[in-house]
Amino acid sequence: MDVIDNPKFEDIKRADGTSEFFDYLSGLSDKEQAKILSRIKNIEEFGIQIAQQNQWVAYLDDNLYEIRSRVGNSQQREIYFRLEQNVYKITHGFIKKTKKTPPKELRHAQEVKKRFLKDWQKQKGSND
Repeated sequence: MDVIDNPKFEDIKRADGTSEFFDYLSGLSDKEQAKILSRIKNIEEFGIQIAQQNQWVAYLDDNLYEIRSRVGNSQQREIYFRLEQNVYKITHGFIKKTKKTPPKELRHAQEVKKRFLKDWQKQKGSND
């Protein structure tokens, strides 16, 4: 299996070291947390292509994708983007209550992604 087939998911840290993704996770039930973490582990183990075939992930917009999980009637979504090769960054998560992903969640993910990439480019540039 090619390395690119084995994605690695990482959360995005804020300046204070906290993570919006882990803040979201901590507000969920143990069962929901376990389902999400298990889904991420399965995607990392089996790859994005298998995840797409099983509808564990879906394309949203402009290098934004969602991890999908469900516990009972509750649908959990975690938005992520591809950083480079097999590295994927999770912007945040939310409980989906409508058929389509709310525009507010997409805008928020774009803002988090933009801010992260700006800081990442600065950091990368200072290391060269």
